[in-house]
Amino acid sequence: MNIEDEAWEYYECIVIAELAMYMARAHGEYESKAIRNCCTQLLKRIKSKRIRLIFKGLRKSMYPVGALATLRRNFDDCCEEQNACSNPAQEPLGSTHP
Repeated sequence: MNIEDEAWEYYECIVIAELAMYMARAHGEYESKAIRNCCTQLLKRIKSKRIRLIFKGLRKSMYPVGALATLRRNFDDCCEEQNACSNPAQEPLGSTHP
């Protein structure tokens, strides 16, 4: 599995866990329990060993809602850094270059 496929799998797992959390919130159920149950199901289909270890840790977390928020924030920060590195800085408006 290449790094791009692994990144997409990681993103997909984060989104699925977030959806489980939001659905539990909407139906008045425990969000932590929903995330743990979701992780149990995700672990059956995750292909990457690294991602599997991350979601095992999320499942065992004392506060999975906060842990999931941290995973999402870190993933978003990493994506922003990658975009900043891959896109050259644009010329400022009013520059004198032709």
